[in-house]
Amino acid sequence: MKSVLATFLLGLVILMAGHPSDNSAPGPSPSKNLDAPGRIVRQLNDPQQVLAFLQDRGITLPYVRAKPISVTTVVTDPLSFVPAESGARITPPMIPPRPVGNPYLSIEYEVQPWSRTGQEMLSSVSGPGPMRIGTGVSETIQAGFSTSVPVSSTLLSKSLGWNVGTGYPVVGEFSTDVPPETQLNLATYPEYTIYRLTIWRVPLTGTPYVVGSGQAWRPVGFTIVTFTL
Repeated sequence: MKSVLATFLLGLVILMAGHPSDNSAPGPSPSKNLDAPGRIVRQLNDPQQVLAFLQDRGITLPYVRAKPISVTTVVTDPLSFVPAESGARITPPMIPPRPVGNPYLSIEYEVQPWSRTGQEMLSSVSGPGPMRIGTGVSETIQAGFSTSVPVSSTLLSKSLGWNVGTGYPVVGEFSTDVPPETQLNLATYPEYTIYRLTIWRVPLTGTPYVVGSGQAWRPVGFTIVTFTL
């Protein structure tokens, strides 16, 4: 299956050959259940891991006194273009067909699934135990990209196999059981898969060479932070 996927991905990059560039205090951990189609890909319950995650992603909870308990990441995008293993590198052919007329750009990329969490809060809810509380997300979240040299969104979209200039729906629900004598809060943030880019120029003669770098990000789901006050 991996070989088939790798062949397909490489085919997308080869397709670019000959296309000229346009030169552009912790309480008890609650049980968690997903109430809508999706897949839980990250579950952190250790307080130190949760704090490290929030610091790494630059997430500030909405209350100064907030004590984070857990982090859960849910992927809801059924068309998410994510390989079976994190860090897979998809490279252009190092001896590509020579361009006809003009040099062109070729894109090499490394996929890092669900490796970026947005800092903007999508939704929040709180409730006392014993009861069950839930939160939902129904948003169209914008994809995007940033490069060190001018590259068109059309070129990047063709190379990556998805449109870097559009929004993607993130729809799902999440609920958890609140233990007795406990007040829990849920805060929800967007989750992205990152594509780290290496930009090559293929000249009329000679060896292709690197001219720039960058990254593209695609929304694929949401992350829930559970905390107390």
